[in-house]
Amino acid sequence: MKVCSSDDVKEAIKIEDIIHEDEPLTERKRGRYRQGRIHDTIIIDTQRQCFYLNARGEQGDVYTWLQLHR
Repeated sequence: MKVCSSDDVKEAIKIEDIIHEDEPLTERKRGRYRQGRIHDTIIIDTQRQCFYLNARGEQGDVYTWLQLHR
């Protein structure tokens, strides 16, 4: 039985997919960033798999988003 690490989970679950369930995001045209459609202070770095919610001074990975917003 293989034990999954937190990095394995992060690779399998993309942060932009999780955040998009809670907050509509702009379509990715090119580049690595996506932004919230309603709250434009949400910026997602799809390459580093992290978010910045500038209006609240929050930032982190998918685990941080889930802890703070679900």
